Amino acid sequence: MFTVSDTAADAIRELVANTDAPQGTGLRIATHPGATSLEAALSAEPQPGDTIYHAGEAHILVDESAADALDGEAIDAMTDDNGHVQFILGPAVPEQAL
Repeated sequence: MFTVSDTAADAIRELVANTDAPQGTGLRIATHPGATSLEAALSAEPQPGDTIYHAGEAHILVDESAADALDGEAIDAMTDDNGHVQFILGPAVPEQAL
């Protein structure tokens, strides 16, 4: 299980709203073979093996290979002065877990 801060959920909704993405588009979190980091990108639909989570109106699509890396983590977001969003992982608060 992982948690999603209100800031991260708002950032996901805002990113989706600022594109011509179809309804149901969300943030997809995945890993690539041999990679040591997670990749986050907007995705209009889940890929085979993805699990869909909802944080309010924000959709998060988690690749099965990324699920273990997210376990016990909290997803937060920061937006810089140029409007670029950075998603950050940190320790989760248990009562907020998805």
